[in-house]
Amino acid sequence: MIDSSSITDTTIFEVMLSGETAMPIEVEFQYNSDDPWAVQLSFQIGRNERVSWTVARALLSAGLHTPSGQREVRGTARR
Repeated sequence: MIDSSSITDTTIFEVMLSGETAMPIEVEFQYNSDDPWAVQLSFQIGRNERVSWTVARALLSAGLHTPSGQREVRGTARR
């Protein structure tokens, strides 16, 4: 969906559970021009349940090139 203030798209992430164990999970990205430095990620964690996090665009951008982030929120691109 595209309008004058937001963009939303959905993709699949691999969420690391422990060690090398990963689980695919649906994630909806939403960018809103009212908060231009952030992206909201909404994770589908159950049949009718979602959890939303707001993260810096810079973290997502850096994760495309090198492992980035700290603690619970870390990102890296898989090729």
